[in-house]
Amino acid sequence: MAFTQHDLSLGASTVAPTGASGGNQITSDMINLLYDIPLGDTWKFTVGGGLGIGGVRGALRTNGTSFDIFRGATSAINAAIGALKRLHQIRTLPLAKLAVSQNGL
Repeated sequence: MAFTQHDLSLGASTVAPTGASGGNQITSDMINLLYDIPLGDTWKFTVGGGLGIGGVRGALRTNGTSFDIFRGATSAINAAIGALKRLHQIRTLPLAKLAVSQNGL
């Protein structure tokens, strides 16, 4: 989840004798799910998907009146299919062998 907000302040002018203020807001949220399908001891195939939503709003206030300059929202669906990955095996020594090799040094 993400949110950001930015403020805007303008001094007095012929268009807005008392000045103007406003800003924008952006909100978004996304969730993804992935699943690894084992293809053996060292290979996996990943499939998954996700959903996301977002919204944006920009406003300006002048002379006691508020205006929406822009406003919108969207949603999205994504899919992830076919990420093939190889797992690297970590080789470990049994503790008994490790103790013997340390004593032998």
